[in-house]
Amino acid sequence: MDALRPDDPVEAGGYRLLARLGAGGMGQVYLGRDRRGRTVAVKMVHPELARDREFRSRFEREVAAARRVGGTWTAQVLDADTSAPTPWLATAYVPGPTLRETVARHGPLPEHSTLTLTGGLARALQAVHACGLVHRDLKPSNVLVTLDGPRVIDFGIARSLDAAVATRTGAVIGSPGFMSPEQIRGQRPTPAGDVFCLGAVLAYAASGHEPFGGPDLDMHAVMYRIAHEEPDLGALPERVRQVAKACLAKSPDARPRPDEILALLPDEPADPWLPAAVTADIGRGAARLLELQAPEHAPTFSALPAHHTDVRGRPVPSGPPPSSADTTPATRRTRTPAYLAAGAFGTVLAIAVALVVLQNGEPEPGVPAALDATTPTAGRTPTTPAGHMPQAMVGTWEGQSYHPATREQWLRRVTLRPGPSGGTAGSIWSVTDDTLCETRLTLIPAGADSAELRSHTVRSVPAGACGNGSRWSMELAGDATLNWTAGSTSATLSKASGDRVPERYRGQWWTTIGRPTAGSTAPPPRKTFDISDGTAGTEAVEITVTGGGDRCRAAAVLVSVEPAIVFFSTRTLEGNCKLGGMQRITPAPENGGLRWEAPQQGQSGGLQRNWPPSRRT
Repeated sequence: MDALRPDDPVEAGGYRLLARLGAGGMGQVYLGRDRRGRTVAVKMVHPELARDREFRSRFEREVAAARRVGGTWTAQVLDADTSAPTPWLATAYVPGPTLRETVARHGPLPEHSTLTLTGGLARALQAVHACGLVHRDLKPSNVLVTLDGPRVIDFGIARSLDAAVATRTGAVIGSPGFMSPEQIRGQRPTPAGDVFCLGAVLAYAASGHEPFGGPDLDMHAVMYRIAHEEPDLGALPERVRQVAKACLAKSPDARPRPDEILALLPDEPADPWLPAAVTADIGRGAARLLELQAPEHAPTFSALPAHHTDVRGRPVPSGPPPSSADTTPATRRTRTPAYLAAGAFGTVLAIAVALVVLQNGEPEPGVPAALDATTPTAGRTPTTPAGHMPQAMVGTWEGQSYHPATREQWLRRVTLRPGPSGGTAGSIWSVTDDTLCETRLTLIPAGADSAELRSHTVRSVPAGACGNGSRWSMELAGDATLNWTAGSTSATLSKASGDRVPERYRGQWWTTIGRPTAGSTAPPPRKTFDISDGTAGTEAVEITVTGGGDRCRAAAVLVSVEPAIVFFSTRTLEGNCKLGGMQRITPAPENGGLRWEAPQQGQSGGLQRNWPPSRRT
C-alpha cells in the first residue's frame, strides 16, 4: 500500500481514494471509502483502454456479468461506471495477502492448509463456471489468503486484454507457469483450463516452486514444458501430489471437474486452516489499515458534484452520508457480505484488493440466455444458479423450536448467504435458558426452494452442550416463512425484523435483585445493564452486579433484537460472576420502561434508566 501521488485522482464516483494498492494490465487499484465509511477497492481503467470503443463495450458487458459472481469463495462487485471518462469498478474487501506473498514470506503451506486451499479454489471455480464464465488467469497472485479460507480475484482480465490490446501486439494471453496447454496453443478457453491452473497453484503452494519452472527460466521454455513435459511434483505430500497430478493432465478431458476434486479431499477441512505465522501476518495488515487516514487534499463528500450516477444511471446525491435507517432498495448500495468478517477475529479489517470479474467472450453453447451479459436485465427476476442457495432463502430468519426429548424451547436465529454447494452457507444462533450454540453451516445439496445443510459448532456455552455435524433441512413455506428440520426437532421461522438494537433499549438500565437483609441498612444488590448500539452476534450487552461490597461484571452476546432483545452472558469481565444464561428485556407499556427476566435464575423485574445514559459504544 503506497501513498497517493500528486497526479492521482482523489475521488471516483463518490468513493474517496486513500492510497494506491497496486496496478495491473487493465488499470490502477486504489483503496477508497464510501459515504457510509465502508472501505472498498476501486480499479480505474488505464487511459489508453478508456479511449478504445471496443474495450468500453466489452467492459460494460463484463461488468454486468461480474455481478452474477460472488459468494463464499470469491468477492463481490459493488459498483461501477463503464461510461465515465475513465471507467472504474468498486469491489468488496477480501481479507489477507496473496498466496504468492504468503509463500514468499512464510514458505510452503503445510499439507492440511494446502488441501483446504484446494477445496476453496475448487468451490470458487464451481461458482464461476455455474455462471457461464471461465477465469482464465488463476495463479498465486490472484488467490487471497484469508482467515476464512481462500478467495479468488481478477476474473478474466487476460480475456479482456486479448480483445482490446493483446491481439494487436502479439502478447501471450495468460501467466507463464500457470497456463494450460490449450491456452499456449491459442485454443478457446474452457473450464478444464481453469482446473489445470488450479493444479499448478496448489503445487506451488505446497512446494514453493512452480511445477514447470519458475520466473528465472525463459518464458518460452516454461511454455514448452507445459505443453510437452510432465510437471515436477516430487516434493509434494502424497495426497496433494495425487490431486495436482490429476489436474495437470495434458488432455482437458482427463482432468477432474471441481466437484470431482472435492471428492478427493478430506470431508472436514482443517480449522484453523492457516499456520500461526500467516494468521499473525493478516492481523498486522489489519492494524496498518486502521492507521490509514484520508489525504488532506481529498474533498469532503458534501463537496462532491451532485451529478454522479451509478452503473445503472441513477443519481448519487451529494451531501452528508445517509442514515443507517435509509434502506430503501431503490437508493441504497449493496452491502458487503458479513462472512468477510473472519470469524474469531471479529473486528479484523481486511486488506483491500480489487476484484475484476470479466466474462470471457460470448456464452458457451448450451449456456442459458439468462447468463448472457448482453441481454437487458431491466425487469428480469434474478435466478439462482443450479446447486446454489436459493435466492429467496437468503437473509435472516427467526423462530422458536421445541425439542420433544428434552422438552426445551429454543430460540433460533438463522442467517443464510448466497453461494454454491460445499461452501459456507451461513450461521445459526440457538439459545435456551441455559445453553448457547453458535453454528456454522455448509451447504450440501440445494433445490429450487430448499436446502440441506451440515452444521459445525463454533461456540458452545457450556462447553460440549451443542451437537456437531448434524444434517439440517430448510424449505420455503411462503414469501416470509421458512420450515427448519433437524432430526425430530422442527420450527417455522419468519424473516427477522431487524439486526441492530432498537433505540429504545440503548443506554444504562438498573433494577434491584433480592430483598434487603433483615436489620441491615445496606441497599439490596443492584443489577445494571449497559446496552450499546450493537448487532446480533456481538457482545452488545454488559451486565454489572453490585451489593454487599462485591462487584461483578460480565459480557453477553446479543441473539435477537425484536420484539424483545435476547442475550446470553458468556464471559466474566470482572469479579467472580455466576453467568446468568439466557436473559430477555421487553418493553413495559404500562410505565413506558422495560422489563427484564432471567429464566435460569428465576429472576425478573422492571428496569429504570440510569441518568446520564451510558456512553459506551
